[in-house]
Formats: sequence, C-alpha cells, structure tokens
Amino acid sequence: MARTPTSILGLLLAACAAPSDDDPSRGRDTGGGKADDLDTDAACPEVFDLSRGPGTSVVDVSQLHDPIAQFVLRASGECPTTWTELAAKLAEHDVAGCENGTGVRTAVASETAQLTGKPTDFRTVTLRTCGDRPAHGMSFSLTNVEPGDGGLPEDVEILAFDQTLGMFVFYTLEGGQWLFHGTSKDVVAFGSQSRCAQCHKDGGLVLKELENPWLHWEGNVSTPGARELVDAHPDLGRHTDAIELEQVVRAGNQEWDEIWVKDLLLAGNLREVLRPLFCTQEFNIGTAAKTPADPARFVPALALVDDVFDGGTFPLQINATPEGYTAAIGAMGQRIEHQGAPLSGIDGKPATDTVFSLPFVHRARSDSQFVARLEQIGVLDRDFVFDVLAVDFTRPVFSQARCDLLEHVPDIGALTVRVPDQAAFVAEKFVDVLGNCCEPHDGGGCTGAGIEACVCAEDDFCCTQEWDQLCVAAVGDRGCAACPGREELFATPLVEIPPDLAQRIRDGFVASLETAAPAEGTPAAQLLAHLQAADDSAAHAQRVADFFTACNARPEGERLADVLHAISAQRNAARALPLFEFDAALPIDDLAADPATFLDPQTCTLVRP
Repeated sequence: MARTPTSILGLLLAACAAPSDDDPSRGRDTGGGKADDLDTDAACPEVFDLSRGPGTSVVDVSQLHDPIAQFVLRASGECPTTWTELAAKLAEHDVAGCENGTGVRTAVASETAQLTGKPTDFRTVTLRTCGDRPAHGMSFSLTNVEPGDGGLPEDVEILAFDQTLGMFVFYTLEGGQWLFHGTSKDVVAFGSQSRCAQCHKDGGLVLKELENPWLHWEGNVSTPGARELVDAHPDLGRHTDAIELEQVVRAGNQEWDEIWVKDLLLAGNLREVLRPLFCTQEFNIGTAAKTPADPARFVPALALVDDVFDGGTFPLQINATPEGYTAAIGAMGQRIEHQGAPLSGIDGKPATDTVFSLPFVHRARSDSQFVARLEQIGVLDRDFVFDVLAVDFTRPVFSQARCDLLEHVPDIGALTVRVPDQAAFVAEKFVDVLGNCCEPHDGGGCTGAGIEACVCAEDDFCCTQEWDQLCVAAVGDRGCAACPGREELFATPLVEIPPDLAQRIRDGFVASLETAAPAEGTPAAQLLAHLQAADDSAAHAQRVADFFTACNARPEGERLADVLHAISAQRNAARALPLFEFDAALPIDDLAADPATFLDPQTCTLVRP
C-alpha cells in the first residue's frame, strides 16, 4: 500500500506496494479489516489533533507508529475511554514480556504525604516495558490519585517513544476523548502552540526532582501509603521509585537529543542549536539536605551558579550553621502551604521547609545534557560554554540578560557536511530483535516476540494462520522494527559536521558582537571579551570561586539573608511557569522577591531591580 505524506509527523514514510489483484492473500480473513493492505478499522478513529493548538481536525492514526498507536489506537477491538480500559487493552495486545503483569511498574509522588506523614494527594508515573521497548518507550501519568484501594482517575497523560522518528509522542485521554498533542519536534518548534510545549520545552521527559534526594518522590525515604496504593491496583504493576525514573528520564532524553541535534544542524538553525545554552528551557529542583533528619549545613553551589564552574577538589558552597539557617528562614517568614493553607509536619508544628531542607531551583539537566552532546560531537568547545555561562553567572536560571544574547547569533552557513549512510546504523539497532519476523513462513507468529505482538495487535491472521509477505511488510509499515532493506523508515542520529564548526561559531559571534559595538559593562560586551580571550575557562572558574570567598567572608546572618533572598527570587520565577504545578513543591515566604533580583558577582551582596 503506497502511503501519503502526513503533515502531522512531517515525514514521508515509504512502504511496500499494494499486492496485485491475483495475490491469493487478498481474500484472506484479516479480522474484519482490509485484506489487501493488512489494515483493520482503527479502534480509535477519532483522535483529535491539538499539536498546533486547539482545533477539531482528526489525526490519521494509520500514520502514527508509536506503541500507543500500535497497541491501542489501531489495534482491534474497542477504543478505551478511561485509564482502566486503556490498561486492559494494553494487557490484551502489548503482551510480549509483560505476561501476568510483569514489565509494568509505578512510582508515586506527593508534595504533602512525606511532610505530614499522611497518605494524601498522590500522583503516579507508570512505565510499561514490554517486548524489546526501552524503559522510556511508554509512560503514563495520573494526578489527583486518592490513597487506598478506591478507583483510579479516568484521565491520563501519555508519552510514547516512536522508533521510526526517534522522538516522543504526546497524548492525553481526557473525558473519554483521545487527544494528540504532537511529537517532540512539534513541541520544541519555535512558537509551538501544543499544550505540552508549556512544560516540555526540551521535547522529552520531565522529572523536576531528578536527582538524589528526589524531593517529593521515593528514593531516600518511603512515602506513606505509596506502596499500598500500587499494591491495591493491578493496573499499576509493581512498586518502583524515582531512582529508576531518573535513569529512564536521562536515557529517553538522550535518545531524543540525538535526533533533535541532527535536525537543527541539518536545518542550519544555529539559534535553536544554542538556545538551551543561553536560555532557561526547563528547570530542576535540588536540595541542600540529603536526608529528612539532616539540617541545612551549607548552601550548595548549584543553588547559585551553574555547576560547570564547580569542578575543584573541594566543592564550592556557602557556609551555614543549622542555627543560622533556621533563624534566616524564620526572619523571612518561610513556610509550606497547600491550596492556600499552611501545612503542619509530622510533629504537628507548622512546616517551615520541605521534607529535605533548603530546596532550590537550578538549571535543567535536560538543557545541560543537550549542551554536553554538542560538545561531544564538536559543535561547541568547552571554552565557549564557559564563556557564555560566565555572563550573569549568579543567575544560572532565568537570566534574561544571557538569553537576549541570542540576538547576536551569526549566520555562518551550513552546519553539516553530509548525512552518512544510515542503513548500517539502523540495522545494528534491530538485529537482535528481528528473529524470523522478516521472512514469510508457514504457521502463525514469529520469533521476535515484541514484533509479533506489534503486528498481531491489528490483525491476528499473522499469529493464528500464517506469517506471510503482508505480515513481513507490516513489520516496517507499522513501525515495529526495520527489516533488512527497509531501514529508511527509521530515524538515525548520524550526521557529519565540519571539523572547524566550533571555531566558526566562535569567530562568527565575535564578528557579530564587534559589529554591534556593545556599550562597556553590558552582557554583550562581557561575552565579546570572553570570546576574545583564548582558553579562559580557568579564569571564569576562578571568578566564581572568588565570588564564594566573598560570600563566606560576610557575617553569617547577612550572607544567608541575601543568599536566601536570591534563592527565593528564583523560586518565584519558577512558580510563575506552567511547569510548576503544585504549591507545596517549594516554600513560600514574605519577601515578595522580584525574579530579577540577583547577587553581585564580586561582593555577593543583593542587587534588586
């Protein structure tokens, strides 16, 4: 069956030619579908396309190749309209490696349960790893989950990883209706109208509390009622924690980054290539304390500067005593509120901090991971990264001054030399999972369990009768895997760049900034001076170290008051963004700190706008 281009995915997928009229397979029973092309009537024909904002157009689900499309939207049977029905449909069709509930696990988060010691206000993330899918291949998020064994919410947010595109696909099931919010590429497009673009600025998975101690998730401590919740609902599989989620998020975003980087380079879009370095796309939340019983004994460098500068033998930090920190947060009226009301801790006293002391906002690991990949492949050098981040360095997140420097991005021509032959790369990716699925043979099914489940979800003829040429064609057509000779259906991250690209970018910026002739002391003038000085990474790191020395030279009360005011300003900036969803995630206070407030990079004193 010849396929047509689809504006939804922005990709032309080649496919096999339709069988001739005298093909004996044309008359076979394919479960009520079209015998000539192995398609069946989609279970969910009405999936509304919101990838470009509100609208009423419907997605052609035959052009979607992610696991949700394979095992739910195009699969035989009824269309699920709730989370419970969705889980049941997956249990019916997405069976390889997930027999008897294996391969499904759920992590539980709560902004209040650990703090209060009471099971309440849960949200969950469920991973379903079946067949040969990676752990980030299919994930589901439920919010407003009640503790105990009551019913689960009907609505669900879904991310599925499409191997044919090398990117995530965003869905929601809301009020019984399926909504398509686009792919990672749709979400990261400049000016994207996709609702998911509000939070998933980098186009991938988001876990705000990404690292130890995984604030509000389980990792270091247990959340009251979390294990009982998962055990009470078979649809949630087994209980897991944020330690696993962190690895899933990092691996999934790394795989998408390969395609994102390649696409931007091929398009010659240097401004967007550099955006995650210059601007805050997303953010993460860290803490000073690593256990609930540990008081804040210092302010980590990551709370005040980007951690690229903190590479010495002795980590940088702001010195603090537990008594000094307690006095400082008391003076600023710090507290935890939930739905506008103060929260009390396990001891019954008003909570003045999250369960792990001194939470702060820092640059997203997804941003730094993307930039690290640019360094690895030679698009940028380490010195350039330091030169950029050294501008307005005491505002490692939400620095408008640094983001505005993208106005000076130069036009340096092509960013790539060519795209190498992708066939070998894609073939190696699938060689261990194909089995005999790429060869017609008598009898139903094939020895690649994940591929078999993917093909047979739409038409059980291939599993119950014969694995014929149409079944082989379906392996690639449906995005299950790449058979030999059909590797062009699948994305590849391979791309070649000029060996002098990093230097061309630096030289182009210098020329652009010199033409602009920025005034002395402006961010543009600072960046120009940094770029003109060769191999000055160590000098930038020393400036940052001197900043911490100046901070720690101040009396404890003064330095903590200013440092915590700056941290409060960054919390307020984060709180204004859609990515910030739960008011108890961070403390509030009486400072009303302006997000533009920062610490002077030389004196460590507070600078107010």
